[in-house]
Amino acid sequence: MFRLLLGPKNIEFIEISILGDFNIHHRLWLSSPFTDPPGEQAFIFSILNDLEQLIQYPTRIPDRLGDQPNILDLFLTSHPSAYTVELFSPLGSSDHNLISVSCPIAPIKPLDPPRKRRLWHYSAANWDDLRQYFNDFPWNDFCFRGRGPSECAARITEVILSGMEAYIPYSFPLTNSRNSWFNHACSTAVHNKEEAFRRYRRLQTDESRALYISARNRAKSVLRLAKKSFIRAKCNDLSNSSTSRSFWHLAKNLSSNFTSSSFPPLILPDGNVAISSPDKAELFSQTFAFNSTLDDSGSIPPTPPPSDLLMPVIRISSKEVYSALSGLNTRKAYGPDGIPPVVLKNCASVLTPCLGKLFRLCLSFNTFPSSWKFALIQPVPKKGDRSQPSNYRPIALTSCLSKVFESVLNSKIHKHLICHDLLSDRQYGFRQGRSTGDLLSLLSDSWSTSFRNFGETFTVALDISKAFDRVWHKALISKLPSFGFYPSLCTFISDFLSGRSIAAVVDGHCSSSKSINSGVPQGSVLSPTLFLLFINDLLTCTSSPIHSYADDSTLHYSTHYDNRPSQQLLSTSRDDAVARLTSDLSLISNWGRENLVVFNASKTQFLHLSTRTNLPDNYPLSFNDTQLNLSPSLNILGVSFSHNLSWRDHITSLAKTASKKLGVLRRFRDYFTPSQLLSLYRGLICPCMEYGSHVWGGSTFTTLLDKVESKAFRLINSPPLTDSLQPLSLRRNVASLSLFYRYYTGHCSSELSQCMLPPLRRACNTRQASHSHPFSVQLPNARVNRYSQSFIYTTGQLWNTLPSSIFPPYYDLCSFKRNVSRHLERNWT
Repeated sequence: MFRLLLGPKNIEFIEISILGDFNIHHRLWLSSPFTDPPGEQAFIFSILNDLEQLIQYPTRIPDRLGDQPNILDLFLTSHPSAYTVELFSPLGSSDHNLISVSCPIAPIKPLDPPRKRRLWHYSAANWDDLRQYFNDFPWNDFCFRGRGPSECAARITEVILSGMEAYIPYSFPLTNSRNSWFNHACSTAVHNKEEAFRRYRRLQTDESRALYISARNRAKSVLRLAKKSFIRAKCNDLSNSSTSRSFWHLAKNLSSNFTSSSFPPLILPDGNVAISSPDKAELFSQTFAFNSTLDDSGSIPPTPPPSDLLMPVIRISSKEVYSALSGLNTRKAYGPDGIPPVVLKNCASVLTPCLGKLFRLCLSFNTFPSSWKFALIQPVPKKGDRSQPSNYRPIALTSCLSKVFESVLNSKIHKHLICHDLLSDRQYGFRQGRSTGDLLSLLSDSWSTSFRNFGETFTVALDISKAFDRVWHKALISKLPSFGFYPSLCTFISDFLSGRSIAAVVDGHCSSSKSINSGVPQGSVLSPTLFLLFINDLLTCTSSPIHSYADDSTLHYSTHYDNRPSQQLLSTSRDDAVARLTSDLSLISNWGRENLVVFNASKTQFLHLSTRTNLPDNYPLSFNDTQLNLSPSLNILGVSFSHNLSWRDHITSLAKTASKKLGVLRRFRDYFTPSQLLSLYRGLICPCMEYGSHVWGGSTFTTLLDKVESKAFRLINSPPLTDSLQPLSLRRNVASLSLFYRYYTGHCSSELSQCMLPPLRRACNTRQASHSHPFSVQLPNARVNRYSQSFIYTTGQLWNTLPSSIFPPYYDLCSFKRNVSRHLERNWT
């Protein structure tokens, strides 16, 4: 390793340091019993370059009695006075000592200790006394009399916390700077090993060496058992939760020996590196605050005309508050105020009156409590270089009291929007009864149908930079009257969005608070609905359809022909398609400028879907003055669409991801029982191989996933357990038929229901007609494999083979799915 202290202009001051396991011998220089040629060459090299060798004690303990210790690990430097060398006993069963070379560069400032996180013991809580405490407390006198919403919310928080401290035991876990599994027994064993090593170095006798070897082996055994016990406990926790987040968290910690920080060193804007947790937290808070800060000076927001369908004034009842409190997920984390959802849920009956009064007070004052506008941000890595703060997304922790209030408001707003059909039918995100699978079904059917009709499809996947973080508040508020929001509700939402601040948390260290002035609040229940209102008019501004799942928007245009088109007609059609998309992209760009939305043209993908060969290499299609190049595939909501709708690459990617998870599980197999391995496989690996399977399940490449499943069954190694699990292909059929049933009965978007196949025509009394059930569909001529392998066609074939007894007398998805599963399992071969 070469270390430069000054620039090349000061070559005489360059410092050189070389270190490593040289494995050389020199009788005089390295105290070896002999001198070999490499040792002589290294000795001459150090003299000629004015390097001093700092390791003066043997670094290798001989394996056999009678052998002499050697200095095999060297540290050569041109600046010996700057370094301090220490030798420690070897790690594990290694015969080389551990060498520590330190060089103080600058005084290190002591780090602020991480904030102590209180650990509540809910299982030992006295819930009855806590409820009685809240029931008897004089809420009106202490919290409400003559006070505004912000002060009331702060006082209610204070009362709830005081009750928790009185009736729920808690502790402050000690922070351990060493391994999480490193307990007192480990510390004692390591101390005894170090003592034995120092005795051996001092005496150099066979007896002292034997005592050291014994202490070393004892320490190694104690450390191995302690770590194994710790990992077993973690694996038990994983088997109880079975979440993907817990799985990868354990895998990462195991690979890093439970010692590394949650984040690698981060690169600062000036090129320096943030290493300490406080510096990382401050860098993250600055990055996220910058992303949520918008300069709108001189910009005038769009003002669409108000709607005649005025929303009823929101009135909050105690029943609605109690329902929201009772529906809280107790496994969710709590926010900066420290009030966990488990307390609110267990004390819902006694907290409902005061919280309902607070919520009604907020609406009457058109004010959102200031303490609820602060969020703690946990950075979560995205794809890309993890040393770049921009490659992390913020996950916010907000007050649970705020979430209860917002959930009541959100349900009333949603009811108004759904009753009057105010949201675009092309929006599939954050809407009840819609999912990513629905949008994938619609797009894949539209594009495969184009193939069947001799046509092609041109698709542009739009990318909005910081979509949720940079929502322009003025534009959002100006659009609310067009959805029927009355003036005081608009004022309340404006106050809800303003005055926000965030702070990032890294390894227990919290950054300073940073103000933000744009975006819908992270971690808020209202935010998804507000974002849909903000982006709703984008989906209607183009001639070609735009379909969205929240901010993931796809512009596409398909062509259809009655017969195979000539090359000239095809060329003309492609030119028309490019002109149409160019016009639409211009309209999208204009919408972005009016709403201060930035589209990332460099990440915008363009895909030409066609079954034909010799396609053009590129098209004169640009977006925001950036040429759009053809992509070989398009990733939409986690599913990779190739240019010819072949699913080979996507299924291969799924198999690799599942195999990677299986590899991690294999490392843990000694810590789990077969039933736990099966549970983890079903909860963590099966969903990976089944997501979006209705879209690509008709492909012939799905046999690759069956091989992954066989590999998992060998890992579980319990035929009685694995035989009880339905095969992947059967589960794919059940999932596809369940979606087909929902679409057939119209429980989906209107355009998706229109994609369904028409009822079977029964003009002739044939054997096929007499044996088909009343819900059979008419299958068209597939013509091409890409359509015959599509979701609606392949599932339609299977749908027509079902017996009439499968179908419930009225719409009941759960009953239908249960009946289909039993039927297919009975007939499975």
